[in-house]
Amino acid sequence: MKVWSYEAVARNGKQIKGDIEAISKQEVISLLQDQGLTVVHVAEGARITFKRLLNFNIGGIGLNDRVIFMKQFSTMVTAGLPITEALETLATQIKNPGMRTVVETVLKDVKSGVSLTNAFKKTKGLFDDIQINLIEAGEKSGNLIDMIAKISKDLDQRKNFVSKVRGAMIYPIIIFTAVFLIMILLMMTMVPAVETLFKGFKAEDKIPWITVAMINIANFLNPGKSIG
Repeated sequence: MKVWSYEAVARNGKQIKGDIEAISKQEVISLLQDQGLTVVHVAEGARITFKRLLNFNIGGIGLNDRVIFMKQFSTMVTAGLPITEALETLATQIKNPGMRTVVETVLKDVKSGVSLTNAFKKTKGLFDDIQINLIEAGEKSGNLIDMIAKISKDLDQRKNFVSKVRGAMIYPIIIFTAVFLIMILLMMTMVPAVETLFKGFKAEDKIPWITVAMINIANFLNPGKSIG
């Protein structure tokens, strides 16, 4: 299974960009066309942005919260629980205030007769356009439970993907930090010893310029023990 980035146009002319997991490019095109989208571009590899990696959402709804919500929601509706009852149960269990408010708002809209699709459309940071389209397609075709399960699986795969990317980024950051700290340690210990050695031979005027620069940096980092 590969991750593909895509650009498509909905029936209303709205441009949609996102990522999706599929075996081949043709499968991505088929999945998008099944949702009534006109495919503009498909490329292997997800778009990685700083915002995505930090999982930032204005409403305070993180990817992990969405994964947990959809897993539980999918399990409940698959077991035959009505959507309103499933939402009511989840609203009492959710600890994240932002997420709980969203679910309560969706529940209120659904109880008032608003479709699940339109209720979710009003939320910010819960579902992307492709997932909203899947829910809408499910409501129209009578396969809503299957679509909810598909979204749950998609979010879980996305969470695993983001975790792998974060893990891959942490290692070089740790290495860079360690090297930086070692360099500072050497600047504050070894460099003074080198200057003392040159002074012992009365050869201060023969100290290489790069060593002089390092001595100045060492003095700057540790002004209380100036070695210049």
